[in-house]
Amino acid sequence: MGEGDAELRAAAVLLLGRLQPAALGRHAAALAAHATSADEAVAKDAIIALASLSPDDLAPHAAEALLTSVRAASRAVQRVAILAPVPFDRTTLRTLVPDVPLCAPPLAPTPMLHATGTAPEGSFEAMLLGLGTEAVGLALWPLLPLRPWRTMAPLSATLHAVVAAHLRAPLLDIQEADVLGPFETIDWESASFIARLPNLRVLRVGGVVYDLELLRDHVDVRGCSVAVALVLGAVLGGKLRTATLEGGRVLEVAPLRARPARSLGLHQVLLGRADVELLRGVLSRNPRLEPFDTMALLQTRHRALGRTSVTGNAEAQALLMQAVQAVQGAVG
Repeated sequence: MGEGDAELRAAAVLLLGRLQPAALGRHAAALAAHATSADEAVAKDAIIALASLSPDDLAPHAAEALLTSVRAASRAVQRVAILAPVPFDRTTLRTLVPDVPLCAPPLAPTPMLHATGTAPEGSFEAMLLGLGTEAVGLALWPLLPLRPWRTMAPLSATLHAVVAAHLRAPLLDIQEADVLGPFETIDWESASFIARLPNLRVLRVGGVVYDLELLRDHVDVRGCSVAVALVLGAVLGGKLRTATLEGGRVLEVAPLRARPARSLGLHQVLLGRADVELLRGVLSRNPRLEPFDTMALLQTRHRALGRTSVTGNAEAQALLMQAVQAVQGAVG
């Protein structure tokens, strides 16, 4: 995790994500030590690697080491620790001090550098200069996840120019794996970054194109993967007016950005996994809610959906009635 090579670190995160919780828990103390790394990318990756653990997976000494490291980490890393979240209860998470959450302002439209000049023969920069920006976008950009590209950007003017040309463009091409890690762990840091891109108008996820201007009024979650719902919620959460949930209910989401927690009205709404990820982006814009309160509320409604029987769910009852009528019509 401490390697300066972004590709090696990305591989390490991938391998750690494939470990069973008991095995990953044995590395928790070592990972916790990276939470205070001077390289915030290393610190955030270490936190994300630990997000799949539960409090029961941590030995007491590892839990203490992790909490000590996270509290000493930067506010940006503490934000990731809350949103991931690290394996602590809500009371402990409340002791952290995150920086501005997902509703942070867009990235400043910094002047574009141009990928010109010279680079050592045979170097990665020389290869990029030889290919040109357009060829890099078509042939090389899809080969690496978003996070390694972001990590490489500050290393040289050439790399910055190549990466910025794509991140500042109206269209961003990503894969579901860029925001959804192993075992469907959520990478909110990447989703947050995408939400802050200043010129983004069209998002292409796994080859499927989403026109953000057309979707700003209404998003239909039905048929969306968890990753797509996550990104759309992050990007559109500050503008979205209504959404069709997995169960078919149309929800007015605009009021969710202003009301206090007790007045949100979500106690009557049952949420699927994609619903949770979409609404997380909406609620994160609500200045009256803290990140851990947001996720606790949404997870409660998601768990309620998992526990609710068909007879206790009005939406499910309607779907069941339609199915019965369809069968009766076919038989008749």
